[in-house]
Amino acid sequence: MPSKAFTLVSESITRMDDAPVVFVAVFRQRRADTLEVGCFVVHTGCLGIKDAWYETNEPELAEFKEHYFRDGYLEKSAAWGRHFVESAAAYAQQLGFRPHRDYKKAARVFGGIKASDCDETFGFGREGKPFYFQGPGEDNETARKIINQLHRKCGEGGYHYFVEVSEAEEFLTTQVDLYLRRAEQGHVDEAFTKMRPLLKRYPESPEVLYGWALLLALDEDYPAAEDYFKRCLAINPDDDFAWYNLAINYQKLRNLPRMFAAMHKALQLADDEPEYWHHAQQIMSTGQRIADEYKLSLEDYIRSAELFQNGVDYMTERNFDQALEQFEASAKLNPRSHQCTGNIGTCHIQLGQVAKAKKALQSALEIEPSYEIARRNLELLEESEEGAASLSDKFLIVNSLDENDYGIIV
Repeated sequence: MPSKAFTLVSESITRMDDAPVVFVAVFRQRRADTLEVGCFVVHTGCLGIKDAWYETNEPELAEFKEHYFRDGYLEKSAAWGRHFVESAAAYAQQLGFRPHRDYKKAARVFGGIKASDCDETFGFGREGKPFYFQGPGEDNETARKIINQLHRKCGEGGYHYFVEVSEAEEFLTTQVDLYLRRAEQGHVDEAFTKMRPLLKRYPESPEVLYGWALLLALDEDYPAAEDYFKRCLAINPDDDFAWYNLAINYQKLRNLPRMFAAMHKALQLADDEPEYWHHAQQIMSTGQRIADEYKLSLEDYIRSAELFQNGVDYMTERNFDQALEQFEASAKLNPRSHQCTGNIGTCHIQLGQVAKAKKALQSALEIEPSYEIARRNLELLEESEEGAASLSDKFLIVNSLDENDYGIIV
């Protein structure tokens, strides 16, 4: 009969640089004929506990060893097992990686086992830095997210990684770069012709969607470019260059709220200082100045501006109930916005709510006495003897936050 508690670990732990994933099984005797087992698949490079489960093991310990340790194992103390597993989990959590969802269940085996009884010190990663090795169950999108997380935590050069890149991805990246260079040289039509078959064959490739969006932007088809940037980011939401170029696209569309929001996202995801860094910082300093004028944090300003733009979109579609909800939420964050308060009044006009419309328009003029859109709408409302409904098409219903409102050029 084995000792009361012990650990088995993959023999590959002696060469973690070559095999960063090891299997650890911590056993504890429950009854004379039964062992409980906490099983842990440990990524020693950076991810920590990739898988975990709990099971009981009756006399078939030999079968367990044969099944899980075909390449050999080492026997360690139970304290060593707990200390090693918990140290790996802590290392990964410092990098932003959580242990497997069943980690706590498997860790029930640690009851009565003291990690402090093991005084060994463990080194994780490779050569003093986190090391990501793409596993067989991790697709390229998962690998990209992990690497982006290491970028954020460790910075450029602060980690190692090895990722399998498919021939198809290498081909697509190379081809897209080639066609974009041709477009930048003035051969936009040729680039469209060359890239169109790639888009048809690989409609879900973020590389192709991103390239197509850039081509559309170069061709000044900014609404279509916005759609393809969004499709690219739906697949790869951590692509800071896509967020940056979406922000520039919004600038061309004079949609400053969404420009600031996209640029803010790009900077949150960026490495230390990508090539667009200074331009992005310049734009966001303008956003900060506007936020300061409204006495808001930059985050609150961006959120209120996004809600405002949602309201404008609903107004354009003549969906005034939804527009009113968005404007009211925006005004709650930014009560000093005369444009938002004025549009609340305009929505009330379109909904036939005359008293509420007058109150909102008057409030907008109290905030900004020179706001002509609100003044004109209020005059039309007061002149009407037939009610708001018959005059609904005469009111100015589309308003936007643009550089003219701020007196700035971004």
